[in-house]
Order: sequence, then structure tokens, then C-alpha cells
Amino acid sequence: MRKAVILCVLAIFLALPVCATEEVSIVDTSPIYEVPESAREYLPEEGTSLPEGLGALFWQVLSKIQPSLTEAVGTCAAVLCAVLLCTVFQTPELSTRRNTADLVGTLGITALILGRTASQIGLCKATIVELSEYGKLLLPVMASAMAASGAPTTSSALYFGTAVFDGILMAAVTGLLVPMVYAHIMASFANSAVGHEFLQKIRELIAWACNWGLKLLLSIFTGYMSLTGVLSGTADAAAVKATKTTISTAVPVIGNILAGASDLVVLSASAVKSAAGVYGLLAVLAICAGPFCQIGVQYLMLKLTWALCGITGNKRLTELVGNFAQAMGLLLAMVGVCCLMLLISLACFMKGAGYT
Repeated sequence: MRKAVILCVLAIFLALPVCATEEVSIVDTSPIYEVPESAREYLPEEGTSLPEGLGALFWQVLSKIQPSLTEAVGTCAAVLCAVLLCTVFQTPELSTRRNTADLVGTLGITALILGRTASQIGLCKATIVELSEYGKLLLPVMASAMAASGAPTTSSALYFGTAVFDGILMAAVTGLLVPMVYAHIMASFANSAVGHEFLQKIRELIAWACNWGLKLLLSIFTGYMSLTGVLSGTADAAAVKATKTTISTAVPVIGNILAGASDLVVLSASAVKSAAGVYGLLAVLAICAGPFCQIGVQYLMLKLTWALCGITGNKRLTELVGNFAQAMGLLLAMVGVCCLMLLISLACFMKGAGYT
């Protein structure tokens, strides 16, 4: 009788409802929402799926691009008029007059484009810094979620590689590539003003070095991320399997329940990783979409102007316009490589070790 009473009392206590005071998250995802102010106007609402977010981002960028397009059209129209005027005042029989017209045209075209180029260089540097700073907030969250989902080795290796290559790219852009763009512009100006072949070779060497450096860095980064995901992913898969086997066999009675509960934790962390990854992808694209399109509009308009200037037959001034377009292309490549590296990192984190 006494034992029956005790069992009834215990049963009553066990039947009481239980509730939590607050929702406990496996990973703190609040840092990923600290998006720079410049990107908030492009960023879709929270919880938007990736296809819907990409569509909304596209229309937002399209609606904001008109001022940049208007400025680019005005600048390029002025450059085209300057080239036409210099061509009209050239006299083939008088080399002095021809050289003077080229020199005046070089000064005028440089004055028209240089201000826009300097502002785009500043925009490029600011965008790369914003991407780097946001990556420092986003990637630890992704690494934590990936480690919680059963891939601690892969998450550590991917985070280490991303951090190292991000530091290399930041140092290369601020300390080497941006000064090389300025050197490229100076060599283009001097070559147009003087017409020396040596200056042309220097400009070509600078452009080749910038392109080659960016391609090499991106190739090494992509290879590292791919190889790391394959090798460490295999190690993580074996570790997770061994852990589940140990729990289910070593813990009596409830071992299988604990192993099943670990599957739920991994699944929950994987869901957090995917949700954070989708928002992170949209945020990264929102940060670089506006600047990328602004620089891209300048690049395309200068390319169009370069093609139209070729009709006039003024080779030196046409080459100068083409060189400024090439400088814009280098800036575009810098922003694109930095954005692409961060997107590749996020894709690797979202994919995980390939078994989650």
C-alpha cells in the first residue's frame, strides 16, 4: 500500500506540464543581421527564400541605377565631343599642330574622366572593406552552425582558409592593386601625351599583373576550399558515425534514444546553417550589387565611347579612352573577386561535409 501511494504521487508530478521561459537557439545568429547601411535598401525582407530574394534584389538595383547611368552618359558624351574637336583641328601636314591637338585632347579627356575614376576607386575600396567586415561577422556564425551540425573539422578548415585569403586579398587591394590602378592611369596619360612605346608596354604590364594576380588568388582559394571540403568532410563523417555507435552501445538502456536525439540536434543545426546561409548570400549580394553596377555602368559606357571614338581615326586619344575603360574593368574585377570568394565560402559552409 505504501509503495502504491508513493508511485501515485510520483506519477502526478511527472504528469505536470512543462514549458520553457524562452526559446533557446543552438547558434547565435544575430551578428548576420548587422548589414551595412549602404546595403539595407537593396536587401529583401528577412525570411525571403533565395529565388524570391534574388528577384527582389535585381529590381531594387535596377531602380537605383538610373542616376549612375545618367552621369556616365554625360561624361562619355563630353569625352566623345572632345575627341571629335581634336580630330577636326588636326592637320596631317603639320606634325606640330597634330601633336598639340593630341596633347590638349589628352588633358581634356583626362580631366573629364579622372574625377569619376577616382570616385569609383574609392567606392571599390569601401565595398571591399564592407564585404570583409561583414564576412568577419557572418562566417563565425556559419562555422559554429556547421560544427554543431556534425562537421567541426571541416568548419575549422574552411573558416581558417577564408580568413587567410580574405586578409591576403585586403592587403593586396589596399597596398598593391589600387596603387597599380593609379599607375596604370598615369602610364596611360603619359603614353597619350608623349606617344612613347615604352610607356605603352608599362601600362600593358600593369594591367596583366593585376589580372593575373586576381585570377591566381581566386584559383588557389577555390582549390583550397574544394580540397578541404573533401578531405576533412570524410574525417567528420567517420567521427560522427563513431560517436553515434559509441553512445548507442556504451550507454545502457537509453543509448539508442541519445543517439537519436543527437540526430535531431544535427538536423536543427543544419537548418540554422541553411537559413543563415541564405540570408548571408542575399546580404553579400546586397553589399556589392550597388557598387558593382555603378562601376559596371561606367565601364560599359567607356567601352561604348571607345568604340565610337575609333570611328574618328584619332588613334592616340581613342587608346586613352580604352585605357580608362580598362582601369574600370580592373576595379570591377577586384569587387567581383572579393564578392565571389565570400559567396564560395558561404556555399561551402551551406553544403557542409556533404552528408548533413
